[in-house]
Amino acid sequence: MSAPGTSRLVTVCRLLNQASVKYVVVGGFALALHGVTRATKDVDVLVDNDLDNVRRALEALGQLPYGIAKQLTAEAVTKKTITMIGDDPRVDLLTLAWSVRYADARPRIKREVIDGVEIPYVDLDTLIRTKQTDRLQDKADVEELERIKQLLSPT
Repeated sequence: MSAPGTSRLVTVCRLLNQASVKYVVVGGFALALHGVTRATKDVDVLVDNDLDNVRRALEALGQLPYGIAKQLTAEAVTKKTITMIGDDPRVDLLTLAWSVRYADARPRIKREVIDGVEIPYVDLDTLIRTKQTDRLQDKADVEELERIKQLLSPT
């Protein structure tokens, strides 16, 4: 049985996995996978900014109900930090998560299987690095993540 809301995450990850996209989940769903409950509707994924990888991601996400990703070009996405794909579910495709690139996150990717789908997500320290912004929500998230980090560290 999966947690409420994870069907959006599973849908996106299943499509990206089938297309062999190099990516990692960040944002609200990564927080949830680390035990921080926060409502989120969009799925934030940090992708390897390689043109072929982004092309595969767009083709995969083009299978979502409205096919919005089909209207985007990989060349345009690779030039941006974030591309919002307003489909169902909404996907934020990131090439940079604050100061973190996919290559930075890759060595420490964690994995969870939900409803038979492997979900790659950032480790706790990397997630904290992606949240080092001036946004109030990110500051609150960092506080929660630091609390979890303290609870997990051996005393």
